[in-house]
Amino acid sequence: MRLSPLEIDILSALSRGDAPPVRSSHRLRLEMMGLVTDGPEGLRLTPTGERAAASAPTVAQETLNAPIRHYDTVGKKRMNVRVFP
Repeated sequence: MRLSPLEIDILSALSRGDAPPVRSSHRLRLEMMGLVTDGPEGLRLTPTGERAAASAPTVAQETLNAPIRHYDTVGKKRMNVRVFP
C-alpha cells in the first residue's frame, strides 16, 4: 500500500499520542486500509497501523531517492533527457 506524506504524518502523530486534525476522506481511507479505528475516543492505531507508522519512510528519505531532473540554464526542464528511476 502506498501512503501519501500527509497520511504518514497522521500515522506518526497518532503513534506519538497526538490528535492531529484529519479530514474525513483521509479518515475513511486509513480506516478502510485497516490502519486506524474510529471510536468515541477518536482515532486509534491498529497493530497494522503501528507497523506502517514505524516502517514508513520519512519525506526526506523519499526526496533523496527521487530521480534527478535535468534543467537548462534558464531553469526549464530539458527535453529529450531520459531519467531512469
